[in-house]
Amino acid sequence: MLALSYYKQAEQDALKANELAADARETRTSLLNTRAILDRWSEIMSHNPITIFTLIFILVSIGEYMISVELYTDLLPRAPFIIPLVIIGISVVISHWLAYKFINGFRLMEFDDKRQSTLLKNKTDEQIWQMVDKKSNQNFWFGLIAAILITVFIYFMSKERVDREIAAGMRTKGFGFYDALPVLFYIAEIVTGVYVVYLLKRIRKLMNSRNLSSKLQQLVQQVSHLTEEALRSFERAETEGLNILEKTISESIHIAFYRNKNCNPSDEENYIAEPINIPLAAKFRITRADKTKPLNAMVHIHTEYNYASTAASDDNGLVEHNFKSFEGDTVKKLIVEFSDGANCEDTGVYQTGNANPHTVLFRE
Repeated sequence: MLALSYYKQAEQDALKANELAADARETRTSLLNTRAILDRWSEIMSHNPITIFTLIFILVSIGEYMISVELYTDLLPRAPFIIPLVIIGISVVISHWLAYKFINGFRLMEFDDKRQSTLLKNKTDEQIWQMVDKKSNQNFWFGLIAAILITVFIYFMSKERVDREIAAGMRTKGFGFYDALPVLFYIAEIVTGVYVVYLLKRIRKLMNSRNLSSKLQQLVQQVSHLTEEALRSFERAETEGLNILEKTISESIHIAFYRNKNCNPSDEENYIAEPINIPLAAKFRITRADKTKPLNAMVHIHTEYNYASTAASDDNGLVEHNFKSFEGDTVKKLIVEFSDGANCEDTGVYQTGNANPHTVLFRE
């Protein structure tokens, strides 16, 4: 009963480890895809003056606020900063719409995104480019109309403010160049803000990449811990008398032993990979010190990954075991039941796939 309890604990830990390993594989795939997209974006946009334009955009936005702060205060006395934030947001979107028409990198990024979509897998490159170009033209006209409307709105708001100040006797001069600065600054925001949306998308991708990387590391650590716990519990179960010839061993436990031998948590790709069962064979020649005793027997083997196989030897003691396991599995124990009633055991490391039989001598 104690052996069975340890086995159940090992099975539970090994199963959970493999479930987390599957999650880790999905996470790693997402992480690699995200990194590939970032690298591709960097390649596409490498020759664009992103830094210069974005710095100018920031300076222009600050200048626009400083010039227009009185107008914003008139419109929204309690929170004048909200209006420029809204205007900046709108100008960034409009800028991106307009830039879509003239910056080839944006269209190429859109093409790559659509090309990878499972919904468009049956579309040709030419058809996808038609979709990209159509969207580019639509965005351009949306952006142009929106830019004109907002520019006209800011112009009339500035002019109305001047008219109110004249009517109140606060000034005598009419609308001049200084009063038109908010309009000019807004136009400058549209011109220089072409890369802001791209940068925001890139920042989001970078944050997603870091989150995926952190998640992957946590999953690998959990898999490693649970695998070690499963091995300890299974080995304790064997110590308490578990016989793998009589007990069907969970595939998760086989994988735990494989992972423990062949993989290192620092090698994420191989550590979380799911091994594949392949046909293996092991040949033995059973011999006895007393040559008068029969050599035909039932031969049971235990492998390092805790697979078991039983085969009968011939009268010359030759036996071949054919079984399925993971690549690199070796035989660690032989249990031989001779036809004359003698039972013998041998432990060692016997390679599989051997053309020449391993010779094992038993001295009863």
